[in-house]
Amino acid sequence: MSAAVANPFSLGPAIRFAGLMAVIMFASALAERYLAPEALVAVGALSGLADVDAITVSMAERSLAEAARLDVAAAAIVAAALVNTGVKYGLAATAGGRVMARLLAPATAVSLLAALAAAWLRL
Repeated sequence: MSAAVANPFSLGPAIRFAGLMAVIMFASALAERYLAPEALVAVGALSGLADVDAITVSMAERSLAEAARLDVAAAAIVAAALVNTGVKYGLAATAGGRVMARLLAPATAVSLLAALAAAWLRL
């Protein structure tokens, strides 16, 4: 049985990332304009369901414009990373079954707790 290899020059992944990036930037601009700046943390958590890269780039760009919002940008990125880690654990546990879930649970828990501790110490 051989695995199918995708074309490395395919534009599909780049187009999907660009679309996700546009949606995240639009959502973060709306949240920042119409809601409290802390609403960006919720946008970060929602974007973590799919990807961490888009919110990281978006928050880095926003924090360059206003250094005062660096804490909010960092919190949004941490929220995205936490949610994304949870989603990836869930996918691996679903695909791999109970054995995989048991094997990954300790490392996932440690990484989530470390991220929460780092975020708490930073705030």
